[in-house]
Amino acid sequence: MQLNEKEAYGKEIWCPICKQGELKDSHNLIYCSRCELQLNKASELTLDFLRDRLAEVHTEHLDRGCRLKPKFCMKTKFNLTALYISCEGCDTLEVVI
Repeated sequence: MQLNEKEAYGKEIWCPICKQGELKDSHNLIYCSRCELQLNKASELTLDFLRDRLAEVHTEHLDRGCRLKPKFCMKTKFNLTALYISCEGCDTLEVVI
C-alpha cells in the first residue's frame, strides 16, 4: 500500500484486504482483481479518493502509537456494507469507505 502521495499517483493500488490483487475501477464499482472486495461507486468515490482515504486511516492508526499491522475487511452493519480498518492491539474499528 502506498502512503506517499508523490509516489502513489499513477501507480496501481493494492487491495488492503488480500494484499495481492489490484484495485480496479469499473462503471459502477471499485473492486479487487483477486478477492471479494467490491465498493459501489458513489459520485465522489474514485480510486484516487480511496487511495487517499486508505493512507489517511493508516497514518491515523500509526499516530495513535500502535505499531501493529492493522487489518482491513468488509462488514455489514445497520444494513450498510463498508470497508473497515481494524486492529486488536489498540481496539480500533473505523469505517474507511
